[in-house]
Amino acid sequence: MVNDPWYLKNGLGKLSLGSLQGCLEVVQLGNGLNQLILDNKPLTGSLWGIALGDEDEKPIAGAGELREMFQRGQDLFVSCTGPGDKPYQTSIYWRAEVSSSKAAYAILSLIVSVETDTLGSQPRIEVRSNLAANEAIYLKIVGVISPRVETVADGGLEVVGNGEPGMLGGILYRLPGGQFSLLELTHPTDFHSLHVQRGTKGTWSTEWQLLGQFLEKGVIRRARMQAVILPRDNDINLAVDCCSAFTTSDIPLST
Repeated sequence: MVNDPWYLKNGLGKLSLGSLQGCLEVVQLGNGLNQLILDNKPLTGSLWGIALGDEDEKPIAGAGELREMFQRGQDLFVSCTGPGDKPYQTSIYWRAEVSSSKAAYAILSLIVSVETDTLGSQPRIEVRSNLAANEAIYLKIVGVISPRVETVADGGLEVVGNGEPGMLGGILYRLPGGQFSLLELTHPTDFHSLHVQRGTKGTWSTEWQLLGQFLEKGVIRRARMQAVILPRDNDINLAVDCCSAFTTSDIPLST
């Protein structure tokens, strides 16, 4: 019998996904998944802190009023309102799966669902990560054209979505130790912008903005991200394959 990857107790979600472990404090969603351990070694940083905002207000780290939380199978689920008086409700799924492919050790998916309560809502969802890495590489794929690969310089990187059909970008972190890489990406239909910045002590931070378009009252809209643990050898080609597979994947069903 395979144990569930999540264990939730007293508002603390503990992840054990193959060689990856971490903790997520439900009432502090802005902190993301932290206390990371990969292959029995600490990994400095955090993954996917959530910040909510709208057209007129910069996203604020963390959730507002917590409405519901549970763990079921591969999923850790949280439902909340935005900080302040936001015109939408937010549901967040962290879905964990051990990959059946030799190309990836573990896959973690983030599914953010917003439901609007007023006319003309414009939800702004920011997802923020900060990880220790020897190098950060930006991958851009458009349709079947060969990907553009760009090492992110110390000055950082700014990418704004332009509605180009089939465009997909991802950040490939080459993690300390030379054994693993971590690919972070969002689905092209959900991408609004990306900001990458070099931090101190060998860390890199990413800030993904999802959605951003006006939504009518009563609309439910989902945005998706994925993080994949890859072997360092041949990681760029493996990352391109993961990007292509994610682009064509169906929206996962909720539990």
